[in-house]
Amino acid sequence: YKKYQKLSGKNSIRSIEIKAPRGIIYDRNGVPLVDNLPTYSLKVVPVDIIDKKTKTILKEFNMALLSKIIGIDSLSFLEKVIKNNIGLNKFRPITIQKYIDFEKKIALEERIEEFPGIIFSTIPARKYVSRVSLSHVLGYLRIVDKDRQSSLNHKDSLYRYSIGDVYGFSGIEKVYESNLRGKNGVEYRLVDNRGVDQGEFDQRDRIEVINGPSIRTTINLELQSIAEKSLSGKSGSIICMDPKNGEILAFASSPDYDLKPFIGPVDQNQWDNWNNDKKTPLLNRIISGEYPPGSVFKLVTAALLLKEKKEKIQYHCSGEHELSVTEEGVSEFKKCWNPLGHGEIDLAEALEVSCNVYFYKAIKDITFEDLDLMSREFNFGNKIGIDLIGEKKGIIPNPKYMRKKYEYRDINGKRVVDWARHGTKANMGIGQGDVLATPLQVVNLINIIANKGLSYKPHLVTNSNNNIATKVDLDISIWKFLNMAMWNAVNAKNGTGRNARIDDSSAYIRGKTGTAQNPHGEDHSWFAGYIVAKNLNKLSIVVMIENGGRGSGVSSEIAKNMFSYFSSTNKE
Repeated sequence: YKKYQKLSGKNSIRSIEIKAPRGIIYDRNGVPLVDNLPTYSLKVVPVDIIDKKTKTILKEFNMALLSKIIGIDSLSFLEKVIKNNIGLNKFRPITIQKYIDFEKKIALEERIEEFPGIIFSTIPARKYVSRVSLSHVLGYLRIVDKDRQSSLNHKDSLYRYSIGDVYGFSGIEKVYESNLRGKNGVEYRLVDNRGVDQGEFDQRDRIEVINGPSIRTTINLELQSIAEKSLSGKSGSIICMDPKNGEILAFASSPDYDLKPFIGPVDQNQWDNWNNDKKTPLLNRIISGEYPPGSVFKLVTAALLLKEKKEKIQYHCSGEHELSVTEEGVSEFKKCWNPLGHGEIDLAEALEVSCNVYFYKAIKDITFEDLDLMSREFNFGNKIGIDLIGEKKGIIPNPKYMRKKYEYRDINGKRVVDWARHGTKANMGIGQGDVLATPLQVVNLINIIANKGLSYKPHLVTNSNNNIATKVDLDISIWKFLNMAMWNAVNAKNGTGRNARIDDSSAYIRGKTGTAQNPHGEDHSWFAGYIVAKNLNKLSIVVMIENGGRGSGVSSEIAKNMFSYFSSTNKE
């Protein structure tokens, strides 16, 4: 009797979808980076609030109070309700406002008798609770519309998407969407003949929500904080990794974008503003920024010279090198960064002081093809394979690439093929010219050297599947030589990376600086290297500052700060 009494007198039962919270995202030590904030969606059923005779909102509906509490305009409210007051739509709840906080919900519910037709549903929203930004790592959410719903609900979808759901649009929110997403539930609400919600109907089983599973990232919060502060006011990037397993401990790209003001998804207007910003905050410089790597690339060229047994040959650096003579009889010169020159030096000394002229001369008899092959051994010109979307390949200018880009026919139809005469190979040997690399590719190079040939796939989320190593198969003597050269670059008297040294004799630091010529302004500044702490833990780092000048300056100093922290926390 009680059951059917409730159903009588034009009472109705309505199903309300409950949105599932996404999984919480933690740092490596279990500290939350992204949490969920319970918010509410205010919906109305048109048939319950529209007067059948006047086709306007019922007099007993307190529109003035609703406007005061949630700040909605009465005209737009009326227009939306009337628009949906047709056919079957009049019986379906329509969303009036999303992400209403608990206080506003309670204020309305206290006078629910004045709001026939109103229904609340819970919608979990993202809350960015960390003291660091990590925007390019975490990514952001967008709302599911009709077009996106059809593409997301493919045959292999674990859970189905509804209109109004959110989905990961960038960062690990996107890559790990299937891991973070939960399953929506349904509850049944009893609505009386006046359209007033009388609470949950307990005679019918609800469908419980399944929360999204949480994930743990590899990020070290303190290292991340130091990296972000170091990039304040600068354009550039910093990436820190554990070479022995590929875990990324810090990942900072600047300028970035602030997610903290947003509750739930980022709207299209905000995305458009970011996208049109000349400072390019949406650009993930670590994986999508392509730059000349400069002298850091000399480590690759050195590996080829070592393979060819040319490391003991000395060349004279006078500060410049005559490259070629033009058809008009004019000599073309390539200069060293040191206008006074370095005198007679071998490969080890050339790496220590980063002599350009040495490398110009040393690779004269090295084939373009061999230099291309060695570059690709270290994965330049190819994606590394990080668990983020948008990684770029960079450019390694092999002969095929150069012919396609530079060969042409003159006004007489004669094919011009003289691109090789103007220092293309010389430029490539020192990481200039058409060579482009991402900071991710450069840190991969450092990891390979630190591991004496082994490389692990870089990743931001802990996953046992990332423990498989790939190998660059070079003689052990080559790895020892490169490690010693990087040691000298930081620790020797004339080493270009000496600004990265720290006051800790128990830690061993190796590195290589790079000053990359930039046709659009001041040179880019690179430092790439790694530290072995007292407890034998390792940290590799790449710092790249756009228009930062010499690599021996700002980039090396930033690396020093990162090394100092790592050393102080890895004594035992």
